[in-house]
Amino acid sequence: MILLIWVKYDQYIQQTMQISAIWNHEIDVNLIYLLLSTVQGGIDEVNEGLYLFQVWKIEGDNEQRYKKRMKKFINRRCCNRNINLLVIFLSEKFFLKNATAIECATFYTVNNGLPFVERDKVLWIKYRKNKRIKVSYNFCFACCYFHIAIFVHQNLLVNSKIIVQKNDKYKCDKICFSVFQNIWRSTIKKNGIKDKK
Repeated sequence: MILLIWVKYDQYIQQTMQISAIWNHEIDVNLIYLLLSTVQGGIDEVNEGLYLFQVWKIEGDNEQRYKKRMKKFINRRCCNRNINLLVIFLSEKFFLKNATAIECATFYTVNNGLPFVERDKVLWIKYRKNKRIKVSYNFCFACCYFHIAIFVHQNLLVNSKIIVQKNDKYKCDKICFSVFQNIWRSTIKKNGIKDKK
C-alpha cells in the first residue's frame, strides 16, 4: 500500500514537526500547520505566534468563554478545539478583518482540512527516537526497497537504519531488480541513508 500525500501537507510536515518538538509535542500539530501555511515567515514567527496564543489562552477566562460558544463552532463543523480557540484569539486581537471567528474556522476547515491526526505525531516521535525501521515483505526484494524508499521520503526519515527481512519465496527478474535498485541507490545518496541488510 502506498500512501498518497497531499502536496501542500507534504510541504509543511517537516517544519510542523520541528515546531512541535520545540513545544515538546504539547501543541496540536494542525494548529502549527495552520500558522505555518498562513503566516508569511518561518519557524520563529510561528513560535512567537504560538507563545502569544498560549499566554492569551491561560490568562483570563478565555477557554470558559469558548465553551459557551463551542456549540456554534460544532454546528458549522469546526470540531478542532485548538483551531477554534486560535481564531477567537485572532479575532479579539483584530487580526481578522473581514470575517468572524466562526467564519474563519469554517473557511479553514473546509478549504484546508485538518491533515494531521494524532497517529502522525506518535509515529514522528517514535521514528525520531528509534531511527530504525523494521520491514518484512512478501514481494520481490527490489520492489520492497522501492516501497521503503517511498516510505522514507514521505516520512522524512533521514539517517535512519533500514532493516529488511527477506522472504526467499519471492524472486524478481533482473530488469525489475536493476530498476528499483537504481532508485534505491539514488535515494540513499540523496538522503544519506545507511542500509543494513
